[in-house]
Amino acid sequence: GTEQGGGSAPLYAGGAPRRLLTVEEVTKLARRTQKFERYRACEADLQEELGRAPKDAELAARLGMPGGAREYRKRLSTCRRAKHNLVQSNLRLVYSVAGRFTNRGLAFQDLVQEGSLGMLRAAELFDPERGIKISTYATWWITQSIRRAIANGARDIRIPVHAQDDLRKMRTVQGQLYRDLGRAPSRVELAASMRVTESKLETLEKVRPLATL
Repeated sequence: GTEQGGGSAPLYAGGAPRRLLTVEEVTKLARRTQKFERYRACEADLQEELGRAPKDAELAARLGMPGGAREYRKRLSTCRRAKHNLVQSNLRLVYSVAGRFTNRGLAFQDLVQEGSLGMLRAAELFDPERGIKISTYATWWITQSIRRAIANGARDIRIPVHAQDDLRKMRTVQGQLYRDLGRAPSRVELAASMRVTESKLETLEKVRPLATL
């Protein structure tokens, strides 16, 4: 059998359509994605303990990797690529679900963007051992993400045009960082990439749920 996949989308590097993945391929990618999330959780925990960003060698030691920093970087890269491929191969599903919500107050491009964030979350949480198809699991997350965006966008609240522009920029940069880093960017990283202060970013984050993006 095959899993839901495919899609040529500008949201991810390499716009060539992806073929449908076999169940075995999905399982392999999902397991590596789970490892990637464990590595990131370890990094967050260690950073909290140390009060600074941990070095790769420290992460390797915490994760029990005898090859040290080099092994950690290699594994991290492999698992990050697996997560990217798992999401990329299911972008057609994002477009399919987004198509059901047109004429609901959000542009199709925005629906796809929100659905892609749902797909990212699905990839992070998907457990291949549970016997659920990723297409079934991801559809729920994609749908929830889009529904939430529509509900937020439907609120009749006016915000300044300049704030709307800043919000669009924030979402674009946030999505790009998510794809580059393989995880949600920190407030510091997002503020630096947007070239704004953290206090301004905090203000935008408070406004964002009220805006039609």
